[in-house]
Amino acid sequence: MRSLQISVIILVHNNETTIRKCLESIFANKILPYEIIIVDNLSTDNSISIIQSFSYEHFKIIHSKKNHIGYARNIGLKYAKGNYVMFIDADDYVDVHLFETLSLYQGYDVIRFAPVLVDKDLFLYDNKFIYPLECSFKNGYEALKKFSVPELRYGVFWIYCFKNHDLKIRNFKIYEDTVSIPDIISKAKSVICLDYYGYYHVINELGYTHQISKEEKEKYFKKTCRYLIKKYHNHKDIRLYYEYHWNRKKKGHFKKTVNY
Repeated sequence: MRSLQISVIILVHNNETTIRKCLESIFANKILPYEIIIVDNLSTDNSISIIQSFSYEHFKIIHSKKNHIGYARNIGLKYAKGNYVMFIDADDYVDVHLFETLSLYQGYDVIRFAPVLVDKDLFLYDNKFIYPLECSFKNGYEALKKFSVPELRYGVFWIYCFKNHDLKIRNFKIYEDTVSIPDIISKAKSVICLDYYGYYHVINELGYTHQISKEEKEKYFKKTCRYLIKKYHNHKDIRLYYEYHWNRKKKGHFKKTVNY
C-alpha cells in the first residue's frame, strides 16, 4: 500500500503532561507520517525535552516568537513538505490505524474523519463534530452546504487531512480554524467524509483556548462571523449557519468553557 506523505503539525505550549501520549499514539501506527513538525509556542516546561527523547529522523522543531495559534499554524505550513497536512493538538491522541486508513483515500483534496471526545473517563462517540453519513462530494461548496446545519460543527482542524496545496490560515489568535476551514473546503475539488473514528480529542479545561478571556473570544468570533457572512452572502445555507451561531454565541455570553 502506498501511503500518503502526511506532514503532521503539532503546536506545543507547556504540554509536558500530554505530549508523550500524543507522540506515542502516532508512533503506534504501522504507517508513519512523512514528517512531524513541532511548533513550540514559547514553552517554559519540559515539553521539548520530552519530544527530543523520541528517536525519529523526520522531526522538525520550530520555535515560534509568540504564543499565537494562527501565527504558529502558518509557521508549520511554511515548513511542511508532505503532499498532505494535518494538525494534531498536543493534548490529544490518534487511533493506531489513522495513517493507514487515510492512505486509502489519496487524491481527495479534503479527507474528513470522526473524533471521539474524551471527557475525563468518558468517551463520547456521539458528538457534534461527526458527519452522520460516509459519503463524498464532487466539490467543496456542495460539502459546505451539507455541513452547514446548526447541530453540526465542522470548523476544527483535528477532524481533517488536507492536500497540501495553497493552504492559507487567517492569522487569528483564536477561531483561526473556524474562519479558515470554510475557505479551504470551498476551494476543494473533492471532499470525502469517513465513517471512522480516527482521533481522540481530550477536553482540557486548562488548555490554551480555555484561558482566553471572553472579551477576546467575542472579538475574534465577531470578526469570524462578519467575514464568513460577507464571503458566503450568496450561499444562503452557509450564510444562515454563521448568522445562527453568531446569535447563539451572543445569547451564551461567550462562556469561558467550550460547550460541546
